[in-house]
Amino acid sequence: MKLHVRLLLAATLLVGAVAVPDASPAVADQPGPGDMVTPAWLEDHWIDMASGWEDAVACSVEPTGNTCYRTMAAFNAAVAPTPVKGLVALAASYCGSQVRLFDGTSYTGTAISLNIRGANINLSAYSFDNVTSSYKIGACDSEFFMGANGSGSLYPGNTDAGAQASSMVTGWSNQVSSVYIF
Repeated sequence: MKLHVRLLLAATLLVGAVAVPDASPAVADQPGPGDMVTPAWLEDHWIDMASGWEDAVACSVEPTGNTCYRTMAAFNAAVAPTPVKGLVALAASYCGSQVRLFDGTSYTGTAISLNIRGANINLSAYSFDNVTSSYKIGACDSEFFMGANGSGSLYPGNTDAGAQASSMVTGWSNQVSSVYIF
């Protein structure tokens, strides 16, 4: 079923571009190609997530741009489920709510929120490779992999929409390298 959904989503995205709302006024001033591997807005300046998060404790990865936060309260206030409007939005590369990964068990420690559908998300680009110890899945089914680009072993735990785990299946703590969101 997931493979069918992945193929349908990929075909839909290939048919034509879908407009996505602006993430923030700062996106217009985003660093140019080659300036940073994975730029993210942190309050008043751009950081390169691939090089670290400075003093951020949580970051949001969205199709419209990445944003990091110095407190979990600011992260939770800013990164709430977004209502999906219409069939066009449903086919877009945007899910109604995020996949959240935490570096501590029981949803503690630093966190990353992922909300890009239909593509393998390599966590090394966001300085979150091999650190996941707990997770919460939003409105879209997901898959976790031990290798980059969806390679390596597939996580055997539940990653369907709405699933969550306060700890990883035995042998999987600090092993997730890439994520795919359907």
